[in-house]
Amino acid sequence: MWFEYNKCVATISDVNAQLWMRQWRSAAKALAAVKHAELISLTDDDVRRAISWLLADTQAAYKDPRHQRYSGLVIQQRYFKKLHPRQRRKVR
Repeated sequence: MWFEYNKCVATISDVNAQLWMRQWRSAAKALAAVKHAELISLTDDDVRRAISWLLADTQAAYKDPRHQRYSGLVIQQRYFKKLHPRQRRKVR
């Protein structure tokens, strides 16, 4: 329960909190150094692969309007015409 969590947090002494913050700050510095080293070691091919992986879904979602042979609006109007009471007999 949330109140039990608050009791645990409230019981942490100031010394323990300071030690905990010091540990996380040093971990953040170490992780930043690792990130920097990994970015420096990337080759151009690694960057190209990462970019193509990130953009793969966006390229698949794009549809060139010059290659579309139908319109959603035309299909919608066809459905409306079929559902209209005066047009039901005329449209198959």
